[in-house]
Amino acid sequence: MKPNLLLSSLSFSPQTSGPLSRAGYLRIHDLQGIQPEDLAKDTGLTLTEAQDVIRTALGDPTPNDMLHQVSSQTASQLLDLSSRLPSYSFQSKSIDSLFPDGIKPGMIIEVSGPPGIGKTCALVGIVMDMRIKNLKEVEKHGEKARRREVLVVDTEASISPDRLAQAAENQATRESGQKLSSEDILEGIRLLRLHTLSQFVSFFKTLDTYLDEHPEIKSIVIDTLSYHLRSPSIPPDAGSRSRIVALIKQELQRCSTRYECTFVVSVQMATKFSDVGEGNLDEPLSRDERAFLMPQLGVSWIPMKTKRLMFFYGGGMVGHRQVKRFATIIPVLPPNSSHSAYPSSQNQNGNANGTNSGMWGNAQPSQKEIGLGSGIDRVEYRISSEGMLADI
Repeated sequence: MKPNLLLSSLSFSPQTSGPLSRAGYLRIHDLQGIQPEDLAKDTGLTLTEAQDVIRTALGDPTPNDMLHQVSSQTASQLLDLSSRLPSYSFQSKSIDSLFPDGIKPGMIIEVSGPPGIGKTCALVGIVMDMRIKNLKEVEKHGEKARRREVLVVDTEASISPDRLAQAAENQATRESGQKLSSEDILEGIRLLRLHTLSQFVSFFKTLDTYLDEHPEIKSIVIDTLSYHLRSPSIPPDAGSRSRIVALIKQELQRCSTRYECTFVVSVQMATKFSDVGEGNLDEPLSRDERAFLMPQLGVSWIPMKTKRLMFFYGGGMVGHRQVKRFATIIPVLPPNSSHSAYPSSQNQNGNANGTNSGMWGNAQPSQKEIGLGSGIDRVEYRISSEGMLADI
């Protein structure tokens, strides 16, 4: 069947086509690379129904097709392959310690935090590391090395060519013993500006085609993923925004798996209000006391394999400014989770610049409510004079 064929043209019942449409699965190509388990989670269909949908839309592979797809490797070969995969760094040992298994090809990393906390610094840092790792690999193995380039997608003019050039120059200075120049670093970085919502949506609709045409792109860094989703041009009905979010999730999941492409994306924060303390205090908490910041897009866009890195302020004030920065990994909870700090959707007009006294605000909901268990693994970091993440 043709990839652009509408799913509504197939013989699905309304009980099946309705959930598919609401979840953003509109055409056959939307199902390519999607596992039945993920389709069931996205749509609310049963696993059997999801399997039937994929089988009807994409067909069953023939025995010959399956035979060509099957290959085997020894455990030694698999371990050797894993050891040769690059592992990327935010260029901060404290931040990297939150990823004990490293940041490998095919991973999806969400970076969130309030304004000015260092999200863009983190993204620029890992872009530099991705290029340095590949340049060293090419220098060591020559033509046998796989060329890996980085696509930087900028939605709000926060990553300029000048900023990348300055970061590359600083990186080359630190790597002076390796005979790497800033030009070498920049040669493998592509910068794409998405100024409008329509450009943003078109990017995700054509992402697999772009990666087919540019096989050297193995990492995509997006700053910021949530920017255009606050656009007033999105129709006010919840379905329009949900379809865009579903598209993002499908493409990130498919492209990270199919192309072994690493995605690192930043998201803005939005103010939410906790119900912690209601009915348990003699004097109810004020609205400001119940305010806290959480990633603006919630969890609706997130494939389950995503690692969520959150930056937050804490640890004292100097005047009106908090001087300590911390980072932690927050869990990926399903969209229908009852945890109050993980909303399944965010009001379109949510405030991304809310103020509060720490990671969760004055209300300080319990660790159980935010899904962090009995302890919070957090590390402290700072921003260097070069505008990069650095250790304390």
